[in-house]
Amino acid sequence: MPLGRELIGIPVRAAGLREPLGEVVDLCFDRRGRLRALAVLPRTGFFRKERPIPIQRFLQVNGEGAVLASRDDMARAEDGCERLVRLRTGERALRGLLLFGPDGRELGWLGDVALEPGTLEIWGFEVSGGALMDLLDGRSIVGAQGARAVEGGLALTDLPHMNLEPEGEANP
Repeated sequence: MPLGRELIGIPVRAAGLREPLGEVVDLCFDRRGRLRALAVLPRTGFFRKERPIPIQRFLQVNGEGAVLASRDDMARAEDGCERLVRLRTGERALRGLLLFGPDGRELGWLGDVALEPGTLEIWGFEVSGGALMDLLDGRSIVGAQGARAVEGGLALTDLPHMNLEPEGEANP
């Protein structure tokens, strides 16, 4: 079970090339917790701006690196991460949100996401109790199924699907 942070900073290469084209700086998910794109910062260029690259363009993604089918896939980056839920940065960042249990009790802050190894979909949330509690007790992982965006964070419910966006803002 990889954590989202294990994919941050991995090199992005094209198949058959040894030299990295860039590195992953963020993960972009849809409202159901499916990984849709990797935000990649190019290694070279005068204006180095992150590029969202759809996950379908990658032949392989793991803790060692991400492999694109060709160098051209890096140049054909698309807009769209702004409309998605991101792990680390932006208005819709997951990291740092408060997590609430089914009973409404505050569990802690979302520190990271646990990803399903084969699909890289979110299956759990790493819960942080704060720096001191993390040092004393470590972090726990709670299931993400049924998570719902609420004012101030995410509520864990017994519903069958997650929705990481507040009602009325849903994107497909």
